[in-house]
Amino acid sequence: MTEPRHVDVLVPTVGRDTLQRALDSAPASLLGDDVVLHLHVVEDTDRRGPAWARNRAAERGTAPFIALLDDDDCWLPGRFRLALDVLDARGDVALVCGEALPAEGGLFLAKDPRGSGRPAEIAPGDHPHEDLVLDCFVAASTATLRRADWEDAGGMDESLRQAEDYALWLTLTRRGRLVHVLPDSLARLGPADLSSRPGAAAATLAALERCALAVPDARRGPLLAVMAFEARKEGRSADARALARQALAAAPRAALSWKAALRALV
Repeated sequence: MTEPRHVDVLVPTVGRDTLQRALDSAPASLLGDDVVLHLHVVEDTDRRGPAWARNRAAERGTAPFIALLDDDDCWLPGRFRLALDVLDARGDVALVCGEALPAEGGLFLAKDPRGSGRPAEIAPGDHPHEDLVLDCFVAASTATLRRADWEDAGGMDESLRQAEDYALWLTLTRRGRLVHVLPDSLARLGPADLSSRPGAAAATLAALERCALAVPDARRGPLLAVMAFEARKEGRSADARALARQALAAAPRAALSWKAALRALV
């Protein structure tokens, strides 16, 4: 008889009423798999950030695998059907993720027709650090990794209030290891769109500057442009103009850079 594989599930929460639905989806995701889940829920009552909550959750467990589940997401049946097999078989893979179903419809890994900035559809298979630098294509609730890699990376950076998961993915892959993307839909995402929150672009750029081997101008420019938009909305005209100039200098051919410059100047 095959020994079951144990997974610590890290569930940060801020007291959303969707938490119980998320927790109920964990056992429901197992389809006769030889997997034992250990759920560790940490409520962030003082709003210290999801990195703090996930780190505290990880400290409570000892399982050889770690999986993430946000309190407004749900896992889908078959969540672990292939993920643990990939990690067991391939030491060159540091992280396994998969497709996700956003609340607004469509597919998370498909190129966004509304022009979110995603360079292209993310295909199943192996992706190196350089692909991850160009786009954070890992939905946190689809991520599975080894505890040893989590601990070697020092867990998540608690100084980052956003993009803390992106910083970890970059850290795990910057020495040549891979992200493996499964074709299956592993999670249904809640309505919270973290990438559109104020400060998300600045947090993404901070994660890249700390953890990426290099940040290409084609990535830096659009992020600076979004930061310019936000500065303009907040009435920080001087900051908006400075950020717009930086966006143009970094990516002069990007339409978003020119939009930022025009909005900052009008």
